[in-house]
Amino acid sequence: MEWIWKAAGIAAAGSVLGLLLRKHAPETALLLAAALTGLLLSVGLDALRAVVRFARTAAELSGVSAPAVTTVLKCCAIAVVTKLTCAFCRDAGQEAAAAALELAGCAAAAYVTLPLLETVLDMIRSCI
Repeated sequence: MEWIWKAAGIAAAGSVLGLLLRKHAPETALLLAAALTGLLLSVGLDALRAVVRFARTAAELSGVSAPAVTTVLKCCAIAVVTKLTCAFCRDAGQEAAAAALELAGCAAAAYVTLPLLETVLDMIRSCI
């Protein structure tokens, strides 16, 4: 659990440094933000792996199909990547790109759920 304190310290120090750089070297501040994002993601990666292992174990024990769990995990990954990249775009002043990415993220999440929705439709058809 100490990793969250490390992440918070890295984020705070990086944010202060970013504020200082933004005035004189905005391009460097943007690169710092990208590096900071990557570093923070790597710090939390072990916790994320544990969550994925737990979700898979819970699915096995509960009898939930593996594709259903995989679909939920993919949607979560799409949401995280979309949110972080949108924030990065907004920091760069690219609001339109961020809005387009949000739409693309929604479409990607919907696309990933199509096999699961097809299973639901098959279940409905079998009952009719």
